[in-house]
Amino acid sequence: MATSQAPPKRSIEEGEEETALSNKKAKLSEVDQLLSYIIDNNNNDDDENTTSWRQALSRHTSLPSFQKLAIFVAQERNKSTIYPPPADTFSALSWTPLSKVKVVIVGQDPYHGPNQAHGLCFSVRKGVDIPPSLKNIYKELANDANVDFPSPQGMPRHGYLERWPSRGC
Repeated sequence: MATSQAPPKRSIEEGEEETALSNKKAKLSEVDQLLSYIIDNNNNDDDENTTSWRQALSRHTSLPSFQKLAIFVAQERNKSTIYPPPADTFSALSWTPLSKVKVVIVGQDPYHGPNQAHGLCFSVRKGVDIPPSLKNIYKELANDANVDFPSPQGMPRHGYLERWPSRGC
């Protein structure tokens, strides 16, 4: 008489292991997606700028806390409009290699409207009204005797700070 064998039962541990592996892959996918935004504006994916930043940040981006952040950002982007747009996330890092950075400006007033934030702190693209925070920066620069900056009457008419990164800012 032939007996049929039941397929082997999977243990809970094996199922949990597969779930953990699946979750790990999802987390890595979110991290990879977030890090993919460290790109060169000239579409050269592995230039000196992006490579230097990726190497410097790698010890941080491999941490569980960064993975958690990447997942959070992805979830929030699925629910709401988040600025800057995904393609502009980390764009500041693609403008200047780490070795050429002289000063870092960290903003506390995030831009919250379309076409404002594009990855350079306080900067807006040409054609967008200069935000109050950047107007204040311009005024301070114009009043600083140690800075070669146009007088208040000759202030820039735009807020696109594209030349600042080439100078190490």
